[in-house]
Amino acid sequence: MVDRKDIDVDETCARLRKLLAETRGLSRREFAKALGQALAGSAFLSVFPRMSPQAAAAEPPVTAFVFGGVWKKSAMTAFGEPFTKKTGIPVVYQDPYTFAKLRAMHEAKAMQVDVVSVQGGEMFQAKRMNMLTPLDFSVIDRSVLAERQLRHGNAIGAHTLSHVICYNKKKWPGEDHPKSWADFWNVQKFPGRRVLRREEVWVTEAALKADGVKDSEFYPSMSGACSAVSTASSRTSRRGTTTIRRPSS
Repeated sequence: MVDRKDIDVDETCARLRKLLAETRGLSRREFAKALGQALAGSAFLSVFPRMSPQAAAAEPPVTAFVFGGVWKKSAMTAFGEPFTKKTGIPVVYQDPYTFAKLRAMHEAKAMQVDVVSVQGGEMFQAKRMNMLTPLDFSVIDRSVLAERQLRHGNAIGAHTLSHVICYNKKKWPGEDHPKSWADFWNVQKFPGRRVLRREEVWVTEAALKADGVKDSEFYPSMSGACSAVSTASSRTSRRGTTTIRRPSS
């Protein structure tokens, strides 16, 4: 075992400061690799058993930032467990995911995760802020992916979300129950409390559906989409004050 007195503290600190400056902005895995290379052959390395050549030979775990609950369990079954079985690389999880936390890690240049589940609108923010690490398609098989999954470049589409209507079967046990977004806002025919997700994108699309807009006409162009969103926002605002009641806490 190396005596710690044999370590040149000043020289080691200088190497670490230089390394930190050179690796600013790298991912966690890239930094760990660079750290091992920088300290190779150094007596300082002996005080960190996990950074020994034997330990370095083992792949560090992949950290996934995901939503919690059932979503996390599904991600483990669909992605994490098959990946570990095939590669031997463990996967650890951070949850629950929020874009605010991801952005904070990026801006602090202190990224703690390797892969993350990002939702639609957040993807455009992440691209504008240069938060995405380039994907290595020499190891990613494009042939098993649909073109739509690759439309963002350095991200792969892995899930889709649906916004559906749910109703109380005790109140409407037969066939006469809400069946459309138009029915959702029809409080004369279907009286009762309504609940909506507190996100403008989802509510705007629901309002457009209620107004009879066809799926193919949702986003015909940027100018058309902006006009449609403006109209729907006005109508949801009007509906929100006349027919939608917030649930009590």
